[in-house]
Amino acid sequence: FDCIDRIVKEDGVKQVTLMQGRRRLSLRNLMDIPAVKEAGLSVQEAVQAYQYTGPLFQSWNDVLRKMPFNGTSAGDRLMKKANAQPNTLESAPKNLYTTSVLVLVSSVLKLSRHTRIPEGRTVFRGLGRMRLGSEWFNKDTRGVSSGVELGFMSTTQKRSVAMEYSGFKGGDMGTIFEFGVGAVDLGAQLDSLSQYPGEGEILF
Repeated sequence: FDCIDRIVKEDGVKQVTLMQGRRRLSLRNLMDIPAVKEAGLSVQEAVQAYQYTGPLFQSWNDVLRKMPFNGTSAGDRLMKKANAQPNTLESAPKNLYTTSVLVLVSSVLKLSRHTRIPEGRTVFRGLGRMRLGSEWFNKDTRGVSSGVELGFMSTTQKRSVAMEYSGFKGGDMGTIFEFGVGAVDLGAQLDSLSQYPGEGEILF
C-alpha cells in the first residue's frame, strides 16, 4: 500500500483515505457532506462535482474548448458567418460527454447558491506556459479587451495554489488571474467534496 499516505480517523472510525494527497470518498460519505445536503444535490450531481476535481476535468474541458466542431449545426453557422473554408474546424470526437457536462452544470448552479463570498471578494486562477494574446490588452471597436473561457473555469481562494498551477515556481512562464467576485457572480465552492480539499476550489 505504498500509494496510501495516511488514514484520517474521526472518533476511531475510518472516514477517508488520502492517496498521494488525493482524498477518496465513498458514495455514502460524499452524500453525507453538509454542502451536498444543503444544495440538494442528487447522487449524479454530487458524483460529477467530485469527479471534476480529479483527472476527468481535462477530458470534459478539452471537448468544450474545441467547440464548435466541423459538421455540427453550430460549426456550420460559424463557418458561414466567417465565410471560411469547409473542414477548417476539428471533427467531433466520439464522446462529447454531453450528459456529464449537463449534470455538472446543474451541480455548479446549485452549489453556487450556497457558496460564501470569499474573504476579500477575490479568487485566483493560475495558467502555465501560456502567453496572453493581444486581444487581452488592445481594445476592439467596441472598446473591449478580454478573453472567453469556453470550458469550466477552476479558481482558488488561495494565491499560493494559483502560483503552483502557473508553473512559475518551476521556472516556467506563468500567468495569474485575479478575479473580483460577489453575490451575483459567484461559482461553486468545491473544497468540501473535492479530491484535493486543500486547493480551496471555486468552480465557474
